[in-house]
Amino acid sequence: MKLLLFFILVGSAVAEFGCTVSNDSSVRFVNAHPFATGPQPNGCSPQTDGIYRGSLDLAGVSTYYVSFEWESLYQQISTTTSPDTIAGPQKNDFVLDHFVFNYSSTPSYPFQTEQVDAYAVLRAGASGNNSWLGISLIGPQALQVLRDHIPAGNYVGVELLVTFQAFGALASSGPKVSSNKVTYPIHVYRSTFPGCAAGDIQAPSGPCGAPGGQDGTEVACCKDIPKPTGCP
Repeated sequence: MKLLLFFILVGSAVAEFGCTVSNDSSVRFVNAHPFATGPQPNGCSPQTDGIYRGSLDLAGVSTYYVSFEWESLYQQISTTTSPDTIAGPQKNDFVLDHFVFNYSSTPSYPFQTEQVDAYAVLRAGASGNNSWLGISLIGPQALQVLRDHIPAGNYVGVELLVTFQAFGALASSGPKVSSNKVTYPIHVYRSTFPGCAAGDIQAPSGPCGAPGGQDGTEVACCKDIPKPTGCP
C-alpha cells in the first residue's frame, strides 16, 4: 500500500553494496537498492543490484525514493495461557512510528532536523534478504533549502548526506525501540531543463514511473523522446 512519503513493500533482494550504517540496534537497515525505472503496470519492485550513493537533478524531480533492506534480530515469542489460549508469535514485531532525518552538505547549508510520521511492521526475525522498505529521503524543509541554494545550470551542485533513523516499539507494548542510523550520500544538482510546454508532460523515466532526474534517469519531455514508454 503506497503512502504519502513511505510505502511498505516486501520482496526478495540480493545485495553486495551498502551505505554507512551503525549496527547497534536489533532493528537494522542494511543495503540500499534502486527501484525499477519507468512505468510498472504490475507493481514496482527494487532491483537486485545494490546502490551505495545517488544523484538527483532538481530540474527534473524533487523526490528521492530508494529501497532499504531491513532486518530484525528479535526472536519470535509466543505465550500460551492455560488451557489453550496462545498469544503471539507477533509479540516481538517492530511497529514503526516515525522517522527522524538529519542533513548535512558540502558546501554547508542550514538544514533542520525533520520528523516524518510513518507506519510499517517488521516481523520478528525478519531477514534483510526478504524484507525491504521504500523511503523518500529528502523532506520538504531540506528540499526547500536545496532549491534556495542550487540555481539552474549548477551541475556541480552539492554533496548531501542524509542520516535517518526509525523509531517505534515492539508489538507487545514494551519499551520504545529505535533502528540503527544510516547515512546515505546524494549528489544534488540542477540542470538547465526548462520544463515542458503546454500540452506536453515530462517523460516518466524515473523510479516507478516518476519523472526522470534520480540516479541519472533521463530528464526530458515526452515529445522529445522517440517511442517514450509511459507517455500518452
